[in-house]
Amino acid sequence: MKKYLLVLAAAALFCTACEDNTSNATLTLALGGGPNPSSVNAVEGETRVGIGDKVNGYYQLYWTPGDKVLCNGEISHDAIISNKRAAVAGFNFANTPSAPYSIIFPAVEGVTSKGANCYPVRFLAEQKYTEGTFDRDAAVMYRYTSKRSSTLKHLTGTIRMPISGEVTISNIVITSPSKPISGIFDLNCETGELTAHEGSVSNQTEIVFENGLQLKADKATPIYFTVPVGVYGKLDVVINTTDNQEMNFFITCDESKPIRAGIVRQLGDIQ
Repeated sequence: MKKYLLVLAAAALFCTACEDNTSNATLTLALGGGPNPSSVNAVEGETRVGIGDKVNGYYQLYWTPGDKVLCNGEISHDAIISNKRAAVAGFNFANTPSAPYSIIFPAVEGVTSKGANCYPVRFLAEQKYTEGTFDRDAAVMYRYTSKRSSTLKHLTGTIRMPISGEVTISNIVITSPSKPISGIFDLNCETGELTAHEGSVSNQTEIVFENGLQLKADKATPIYFTVPVGVYGKLDVVINTTDNQEMNFFITCDESKPIRAGIVRQLGDIQ
């Protein structure tokens, strides 16, 4: 039987009347050393951490093939999971990590660490539209722990926008007038503090659609995107269509309605 060093759980997303949460269910992570075991218990199909059904007010999150984590600066091999709705995943490394563990999902390659327990995280400048969920790399999570069993913490909140109409969306641009919402940040895993990489961040993030998204007039299509936790005052949103129309509105994100970790804020229907 294969043994792992560490078991982690990633809190899912919760939902309330105006705000939803990314579930109370957990993503479990096991860390070990040894060769790449990606062929073991591999599951064909989805290739992203994704939102599942809502249970007791919480959206469930699941590991999927291809997911990797960063632990103490080392990137794991692909996740080992046993089914398509996997709350549990195993991760092996070329070298077995030692406690305490600074863990980040998703792993960021090619960026230098800024010191002990301080590692880079990336908030996406382009979030790919994925039906019923968010971009696989948009759910940024972390944990600093010495225990074998723990819970990953969210670094983002999620916005759910239901949109209806008789147009095709080409892209959606979200802008923060106050501070960066995408790019590379240094994360102190012990304190949870984020520090922007100068010259590597932006006040915008964009939802991109591979071939456009044809809306329906009689049924709203939910579109998800994530934003780093924090107070922004507001987020300006521009929805662009393939026939060069645009819709403009803003989302209040002041101290009374901040972007909260693990929370899915549900907007009213947009037409």
